[in-house]
Amino acid sequence: MSLLKPEFWFDTIYDIDYENLYNDGVRALFFDIDNTMSGYEEENPSEKLNEFVKKLREMGFSVSVLSNAKAGRSKHFAEYLNADFEGHALKPRRKGFVSLAERLGVKPCEVAMIGDQLFTDIWGANRYGCRSVLVTPINPEGDPGFVRFKRLFERSIIKKCSKTRSK
Repeated sequence: MSLLKPEFWFDTIYDIDYENLYNDGVRALFFDIDNTMSGYEEENPSEKLNEFVKKLREMGFSVSVLSNAKAGRSKHFAEYLNADFEGHALKPRRKGFVSLAERLGVKPCEVAMIGDQLFTDIWGANRYGCRSVLVTPINPEGDPGFVRFKRLFERSIIKKCSKTRSK
């Protein structure tokens, strides 16, 4: 499998088949923040997101934030969700994945990373050895310049992945 190919691809975090992930042994969900759970401009999680995270916990998942955002943003966002976090994770490096998983007491096969970027979230998840779930960015027009630049390179890869897009 290519390190940049997601195992699953959905439009939003709300469309993912979490029951299937749980039945496959996933117990911990690592979510990216920006353009995955909310837009860059949103300081706090929405009420919809808070309720959704509660439902995921009721299903038996541990829900955490694994973000390349500054540690302060990650901490603030995670606290609103009552979630563990690893901020300034430097994805696609494995270190943030390993650190968060060790704190939670889970193995890579029990983790799903959910994010909107191939070169950080998906590549990092595949390097770490956990499930990789790509979601369509919430608001790509709001991406900072460095992310817009990375997305130029993602386009050709995404076109190839679109044939395996999950429903």
